Amino acid sequence: MSPGTRARSALALAAVLTVGACTGGTDAPAATATAQAPAETAHVRSKPVPTSTPSPTHAGPVDRSDPALGIAFEQIPDVTGPQAEAMNSLMQFQVEFWRSRTAGKVSPAIKDLATDDALAQVKDVVTTNKKDGWTTGGKVTSTYGKLSGSQRLVVVDLCSDERQATYTRGGTVTSGADLPTARQKVRAEVAVQPTGAWAVQTYRPGASC
Repeated sequence: MSPGTRARSALALAAVLTVGACTGGTDAPAATATAQAPAETAHVRSKPVPTSTPSPTHAGPVDRSDPALGIAFEQIPDVTGPQAEAMNSLMQFQVEFWRSRTAGKVSPAIKDLATDDALAQVKDVVTTNKKDGWTTGGKVTSTYGKLSGSQRLVVVDLCSDERQATYTRGGTVTSGADLPTARQKVRAEVAVQPTGAWAVQTYRPGASC
């Protein structure tokens, strides 16, 4: 394929694969919070002495990186409480979004992680890529930056890196590194839903990172 044809193909691909399909604001239903680890039991010596009150162990976000699926998370914020719950929900949403893209069909789990708007975004990306004949593979890496908010709304800035992703159509493979959207800023809003669970409320792409 000529360089000109390859360039046009990459640009066309970029139009539908931005941030893996961040086509606008997304709202997500709730993801379950991570349970607190059990508190440590105080040790009792042979001689009666006062025992210290057990304290809960640190319960930060769980790294949802999945090498087999091709998704990794870096610089995960060291937070606890509601912020940790929000991060867990965001990462799981990203996992199922990527799974949907690589499988070419919407993951059944996404409906428990996305509200109507976010679910529509995932469906739109998967449908568009399938209609245009693109197959997604390789690896995507999210590196987290600023996190703000606490009790009911948490805003997270991240960089979505798809330089190791691949897009195949008609036997021709395009590297994510060749796309202008290879590394892109994303701002995610994660909010508590009426059920009490956390959900990705918006997932918006921005400039290069």
